[in-house]
Amino acid sequence: MTVLVALFPGRVQISRTLILLGGVFALVPDAYKIAPTYVGGTEVIHNSTMGNLFWLHQLVDVFDPADSYLVTTIAVAMWIGVTITVELIYLLQAAFLNSTAERSSCDQLS
Repeated sequence: MTVLVALFPGRVQISRTLILLGGVFALVPDAYKIAPTYVGGTEVIHNSTMGNLFWLHQLVDVFDPADSYLVTTIAVAMWIGVTITVELIYLLQAAFLNSTAERSSCDQLS
């Protein structure tokens, strides 16, 4: 979701909310682990190829069936890195637009 939001800079007003919801969406197939009441429905999603609709969840589970801490750490680190990169890009764009606007207003005064 972070990458999708980054593709449309300035057009998405609630980018941080979408990034958070994207993370929650990715965890839907694992909901049975934290909410045993819903084991039936979410475990079916988790064990099917339909899990790939949730940000390639099933593919990741095939790659790392033991849910190792190493793969989890790498995935979280990548997510944090992409999020920070997107935020820095937004910050640099805003700074560039501000400096351009200031130069433009100074040129008009001259």
